[in-house]
Amino acid sequence: MLLRSSVVTSVVRRPRRALQEPASGARLASRSALPRAVTLISSRRMFGGCRRFYQSMMDTEMKLIRNLEQYLKNDAEEEMGTLGDLLLKNGWRMDMNDQEISLTKVVRNNRVTIEIIPNTEESDAEKALLDQDAQESVDPEVSDGEEEADENELKGQHDFFKISISRVQPAGENRGSLIFDCSARAGSLMVEEVSILKPNQPLEEAQSAMFSELSENLQSSFEEYLQEHGINEDTAHIVSLCLYKYDLSLDQKWGNSIIEFLRS
Repeated sequence: MLLRSSVVTSVVRRPRRALQEPASGARLASRSALPRAVTLISSRRMFGGCRRFYQSMMDTEMKLIRNLEQYLKNDAEEEMGTLGDLLLKNGWRMDMNDQEISLTKVVRNNRVTIEIIPNTEESDAEKALLDQDAQESVDPEVSDGEEEADENELKGQHDFFKISISRVQPAGENRGSLIFDCSARAGSLMVEEVSILKPNQPLEEAQSAMFSELSENLQSSFEEYLQEHGINEDTAHIVSLCLYKYDLSLDQKWGNSIIEFLRS
């Protein structure tokens, strides 16, 4: 009886020990599965964070592109209708490149050309005008820093250009030109200098006279001459709008270059 009891006890205990102590291979498998699970969860979190970061960056760039396109569209629509109407009304043809703007038309066998050159150094007549305005606006109680700011602001109030009137010859013969250095300020056109350019003569060798130094009768005669050749109250406004269009073209190039970069 005791022997049989020991055998039974031995048989019953083996399964229990087997359940309590798994094989060494099973223990290794269960331990190795844990790092893989942690690594997988970490990878998913990292990938999700990167995806949200790049999505946020793309959204920011698309918002910037939309705002740039709206900015350029608003600028293009502003004032451009007025310029087209004035050019058509006065018979001007406009040509514009990166260096200058020119307006041309023919009046009674005379070719009238307005040359507008933005962002260049002032001529002697232009410098004299700026100096004169600066002297007239000097306030002894204003500090040096304020005077410098006023002078820079004053320069922006003038638009300088040249009016050239030359004879139109069927055979292309050059008979010289009468040239007026002018400025536009607050919608008014002012003649600063009058020059005569002989045939095939360089511009720097033209004979010139300051308009303000001429007699009043001679000034009035020159003003009537300009009016007869289509230089009227619209001219100053046209010049200002042409310069605005030139600045707008620079803005368009700048904005489109940024958009192209963001989309690349």
